[in-house]
Amino acid sequence: MVKKSEIFGFCLFDFANSAYTTIIITTIFSVYFTTKIGSEFQWALVLGFSYLMTLLVSPVAGAMADFSGKKKRFLFFSYLICVACTALLYFSSGATPALLAFTVAMVVLSNFGFSLSEVFVSSFLPEISDRFNIGRISGYAWSFGYVGGLSSLIVCFIYLSKSGGTDTAQHFTNVITALFFAVFALPVFFLLKERTQGQPLPKGEHLLFIGFKRIRNTFAEIRRYRDLFKFLTSFFFFSCGVSVVISFAAIFAQKELHFRQGEIIMLIFISNITSAIGAFFFGFVQDKLGAKRTIQITLVLWLLAVLGAFFSESKGLFWLVANIVGFAMGATQSASRSMVGVFAPAEKTAEFYGFWGVASRAASITGIILFGVGVKFMGIRYAILLTAVFFLAGMALLRSVNEPPMPRKREAWEDA
Repeated sequence: MVKKSEIFGFCLFDFANSAYTTIIITTIFSVYFTTKIGSEFQWALVLGFSYLMTLLVSPVAGAMADFSGKKKRFLFFSYLICVACTALLYFSSGATPALLAFTVAMVVLSNFGFSLSEVFVSSFLPEISDRFNIGRISGYAWSFGYVGGLSSLIVCFIYLSKSGGTDTAQHFTNVITALFFAVFALPVFFLLKERTQGQPLPKGEHLLFIGFKRIRNTFAEIRRYRDLFKFLTSFFFFSCGVSVVISFAAIFAQKELHFRQGEIIMLIFISNITSAIGAFFFGFVQDKLGAKRTIQITLVLWLLAVLGAFFSESKGLFWLVANIVGFAMGATQSASRSMVGVFAPAEKTAEFYGFWGVASRAASITGIILFGVGVKFMGIRYAILLTAVFFLAGMALLRSVNEPPMPRKREAWEDA
């Protein structure tokens, strides 16, 4: 029996960790880095390296968590890495090579911890939902996440307004972000129930080697999971475009349309509201139409947004684009997460969400680095237009995915 407190706990983690993506990756720290420490290309390389670490670790770590039955413990340590390294960004500066190296290391490690924690918490989704409500629960959590992002942004905006926006004040927003994540995510570890039964470790074996063996076995049986891996390939391509928008939207607004810091914060604030609405609304759509059709609808919105951004010459048009992006973003990410839950076997949830993490972070590496190269040779505006290719490729590949049909009655689904 799933208690409402568990669903609340699952949503609360999204509420808490969204402070990291909102403040560090999307708004305040990313703009600070590209204006005071390095270039857009260097920022892309830093994020790309952190995603490479996640790509290499997440499937094996997920398989280890499934085997040991200790998903919450893996979730806690990844959460702790992100919180600690984010707080240490208070000391970030490009004044000396040593401090620059320290800053880069903290960004890499904090983003690595965040990405792993996202994999582990998502692996609880199939356990607290069924085929009739997985879209709604994922949508609730993702919309909750945007509320968390908004809340952390309000706190930082008030603090920066009162402190005058100095470099020291901007550094302290990293501490605020870490505290926000730490405090609001802590109850999750008491509310979520560990349902996976751990297996005894064979004599002479190490948990790490067990993780690799489970991954090898999954690939040996890959035909059983053909549609999941076809979906992950599609997910990889359209996530390339999503990662570019998340990482460079604020930078584009500042560089091309001359948005001030206060305007950027307000832009992200409003688009987070539309993201929350999109995730919540499309959660119900998914439980009626299925995840595949839901994602197809949102990818059309992404294409419209990319074209709108390319032709934006005024702040007004870019405001419209940002809200289209917001509405599509929450829905795309929420439906993709629940799509994996539909395909994942009960004994492999963390492992399969590890593969989801691989596709997501591989997309982040590919998308961000290609975008960084595009910026270097063509400028940020034409590089934005190239992201349409990612969304078109994702749409084309998604057509071949055979999602299990939506059951008409709960009883028939449970019997099956």
